[in-house]
Amino acid sequence: MGLQKTNIEWVFNPDGSRPGFSANPITGKCPVGCYYCYAERIRKRFKRPEKIEFHPEVLEAIERRKKNAGIFMGSAFEMFDHNIKHVWIRSILDTVQRCPQHTFYFLTKKPMNYRLYSFHRNCWLGVTIDCRPLFSERHFLTTYKWPQIFISFEPLLKFDDSSLNLIPTVQWIIVGAMTKPGGQIDWEYAPKLEWLEGIREKCFKNNIPLFEKDNLQKIVPSWELIQQKPF
Repeated sequence: MGLQKTNIEWVFNPDGSRPGFSANPITGKCPVGCYYCYAERIRKRFKRPEKIEFHPEVLEAIERRKKNAGIFMGSAFEMFDHNIKHVWIRSILDTVQRCPQHTFYFLTKKPMNYRLYSFHRNCWLGVTIDCRPLFSERHFLTTYKWPQIFISFEPLLKFDDSSLNLIPTVQWIIVGAMTKPGGQIDWEYAPKLEWLEGIREKCFKNNIPLFEKDNLQKIVPSWELIQQKPF
């Protein structure tokens, strides 16, 4: 536990290099319970406790690192669920403020709860769009004023044209497919070509950086993947 190098392809360091890092100052059984969650599979595999706990030592490890790093905060947990203690999130954001040399990536399925906190300029705020109704996501993405917001279409399980209309409201797009343990594509839920083409076209038209995860190469072998940085 602590600050760890990550295999997540889109986590860039501030200088544009990879790999970046992941940090999970909150652990336990994620309250959201997405059926496709890789983190829950890992938690069960290693018999880690279900109890939700806060780990200040993870924040201490972040502060000890002086070299610039890109850090995905909460890569294995939904930190912005309403059940999570506000004092924990505020402690995390205090660390973020004290570490301006780092770039911090946050990602949530509950973006309206971002509004409860004050973020800093070294934060990228992400919103996951997979297959759920988009009421809160749409409202957040069209009304919240922050210079560094991104959408993660991962896993891309279902799509409609209304999702495309959200792309011009953000500064970065990530797209990926659902995978099984071992990283193999789950072909039952593989994204359709027209969805991927629609996202590409919308990003090109609006000059939005796009990052297509490596697993999409198996779905569209003829494509040269686009893996643009957010900055």
